[in-house]
Amino acid sequence: MHTQSQEPARIDTLGGRIRAVRTALNLRLGDTANKIGVSRTSLGQWEKDEVKNPDIDKLAAFTKLTDVSLDWLIEGKGDDPAFLAARRSNKPTLVAST
Repeated sequence: MHTQSQEPARIDTLGGRIRAVRTALNLRLGDTANKIGVSRTSLGQWEKDEVKNPDIDKLAAFTKLTDVSLDWLIEGKGDDPAFLAARRSNKPTLVAST
């Protein structure tokens, strides 16, 4: 049985940032692809960095859907989106019982 990794996606590449944002927002690959006008296969290839220059209009549609900066998505410059930064720093804590 395949289970999705709980490790956050790497955000040092365009594909990694796309995947990190999509998974942080609990968006399904196929649904996201349909909403931005690409095939599920294409979006999967983007996330694996198999496509070097995805269509800028489709990337813009992704940023509009997910409310992230196009500059951050493409270049990785600036602060991570707040929801992504919070998710990446959210670690389980131990609670002492009384």
